[in-house]
Amino acid sequence: LGSMALCNRFCTLKSEVLRCTAPLKPVPTQRLATNGIQRGSRSFSAATLAQKGDKNAAYPPQLAVPPNDQLRMLRALEARPAGFGLPSAFYHDYAFYRADVLNLWQTQWIFAGHDCELKTEKDAITMQIAEHPVSIVRGDNGNLTAFCTRTEGLKPVAVESAGGYIFVSLAEQPEPFTPVGSLLESYLAPFDLRTAKVAHQSRIIEKGNWKMVWENNRECYHCRSNHTELVKSFPEGAWVTGLAGTEEEKAQVTRLIERCEAIGLPSDYVISWGNQYRIMRIPLHNDARSFTPDTEPAVVTKRLGTMPRDASVGDVLFYHYPNTWNHFLADHALSFRMLPISPTETELVTKWLVPEYAVEGEDYCLENLTKVWNDTNAEDAWLVERNQLGVSSPAYVPGPYNTLHEDGVSQFVDWYCNATKKSLMMGCSSTCEPELPL
Repeated sequence: LGSMALCNRFCTLKSEVLRCTAPLKPVPTQRLATNGIQRGSRSFSAATLAQKGDKNAAYPPQLAVPPNDQLRMLRALEARPAGFGLPSAFYHDYAFYRADVLNLWQTQWIFAGHDCELKTEKDAITMQIAEHPVSIVRGDNGNLTAFCTRTEGLKPVAVESAGGYIFVSLAEQPEPFTPVGSLLESYLAPFDLRTAKVAHQSRIIEKGNWKMVWENNRECYHCRSNHTELVKSFPEGAWVTGLAGTEEEKAQVTRLIERCEAIGLPSDYVISWGNQYRIMRIPLHNDARSFTPDTEPAVVTKRLGTMPRDASVGDVLFYHYPNTWNHFLADHALSFRMLPISPTETELVTKWLVPEYAVEGEDYCLENLTKVWNDTNAEDAWLVERNQLGVSSPAYVPGPYNTLHEDGVSQFVDWYCNATKKSLMMGCSSTCEPELPL
């Protein structure tokens, strides 16, 4: 885009985003949103927190977290026994939520969307990281540009792309993106997601703190009794990493990895220092080939990139804290983007990516493609809401995690505690000025 065209494009985007972020009625309690493709930003903002009757209305979101609250948070983190859950305040205290926004959401790389969503100069990805509206477009030179949109202007935001995934950072000096970017480029190359397309998108509001959403995601001990469709394909237990389980289970993982590596599909277990991100290939349950009710490929006649049409290649899992987990199958891929709304509400956007030339009604049935994870998301939302009520109870006392079934939860909480303590001790401050309520 030329300079004038770019300016005009972002002025239009700014007006659209600001209209969406004006004070509106609180988000309704329905868990599942409209099933159609949604290209706009959320129709709510941090201003909804100040609605009459909100107990946090007296705490202006524009203010930094007071030193006494930072110290209270730091002391609570340091007092947590290893392997134990977080105290109640971390799930509903507004000062702690604001600290999360300032110390993590404004400093880390945040997954925004996919390269395939920005094919023309008219396309845009919009999102809202807490009170920060962000817009991303692609110029006619192919380069991505991201801005934090505000009433007084547009502030450039760091943006990077790797393996078909777009990340942004609100930090003035973001952490190096190369480590995770290089990993995604090499591991996801066979899927060629830059040439894929989004077949469907859903948005739900989970009635729980963003950390509660992660804790629910990072264990599958609850899967058998709650996710009847998912467990037809997705295996339970820590054995799927190949690092635990019986000798036969370990051998099953080894066989899959060796078979896939032999045909050029990266499959090794890779985890970053500090455990912020991880990627791996796992076998699906009973040789399932996709997340569908009958476990057969949802996209019948086509495959992503150079993925084999008939071979069973399992599922590639990728997560990156604080806001995304993903599944990559031969016939389609799923991305999950989580963003905080308030201390007790979290937005989850799920996208189903299919081969570029796959045609709905010919190559795939939308209901068959989306049923398993639409059901799973709704079931998880119910669980998160119940757990949020539990940690908000005066009777709640943090206890130890199960070392077999909740190792992933303990890992996430350790990452959160370490990252937050580091930021608190460094005196991390806001880097992108919040939008004032209109």
